[in-house]
Amino acid sequence: MKNNYLGSFAVIGCPVEHSLSPQVHQAFAQQWGATVDYTRRLASATDFLTVLADCHQRGLRGLNITLPFKQQAYAAAVSCTARAQIAGAVNTLTRLSTGWAGDNTDGVGLVRDIQHNLQIPLHGSRVLILGAGGAVRGLLDPVLAALPQQVKVVGRAIEKVESLCHAFAARVNKPGQLVASDFAALAESDDEVDLIINALPVNVAADAVPDLPRALFEKARAAYDLSYGVAPTWFQRVATDNGCCLVFDGLGMLVEQAAESFKIWHGQSIVLDTQAVIRTLRKD
Repeated sequence: MKNNYLGSFAVIGCPVEHSLSPQVHQAFAQQWGATVDYTRRLASATDFLTVLADCHQRGLRGLNITLPFKQQAYAAAVSCTARAQIAGAVNTLTRLSTGWAGDNTDGVGLVRDIQHNLQIPLHGSRVLILGAGGAVRGLLDPVLAALPQQVKVVGRAIEKVESLCHAFAARVNKPGQLVASDFAALAESDDEVDLIINALPVNVAADAVPDLPRALFEKARAAYDLSYGVAPTWFQRVATDNGCCLVFDGLGMLVEQAAESFKIWHGQSIVLDTQAVIRTLRKD
């Protein structure tokens, strides 16, 4: 496969300039003895479909979709895999002659990072997920499939959280495994959890940061933020300040979900060293 050119790809989001997806996919291509053209594309709520059409016209082979367009990408896809249909959200698009085929690799990437890279078991654990948006839709089914004792989803609007949990009712393995809550109820609860996953935006305003009980973090085994960056996120700071011993960002998830996308585009038999890419990105 030496000197093999894999084609053109892009990540679409808003914001998107921070995305490390180009470096990740270029690193995977190098492992495979190939090269890839992978760029960032900024979109807005009003021109997302226009950007998709432009990428298709230009002949891009695949796209990664990041916040806040995952549900729009699902609606725009001409076909979707079963896991994308369950999520109702898409983070990976593959070019077809008639449009884009959608898939969702977020949940697989999260579970692989947590269980294999970080060695935190989900089976039998109590998981708290903060947020009820498109990102959570991509995570719930793989997390539930790992057979945790309970997954509690918390959001600002209880109606939205309950609607989300209802949509995943058929994926639950036992009664009470999936629970909806809001931040007001969480603040008054004395429930203990093993793992806290933050799926709220990284750019939450200071006055909009939810009131999270200190005891929640003191007793948790770990806290995990889907976001990543050079500086700690607001959630990482809150978790650390409130006594959580193990606090992680989402860089490993980014790499693991990208590996799944890479295999969708280039072949499921490809073996990728994701941990080597994570180590390199940490050094940079």
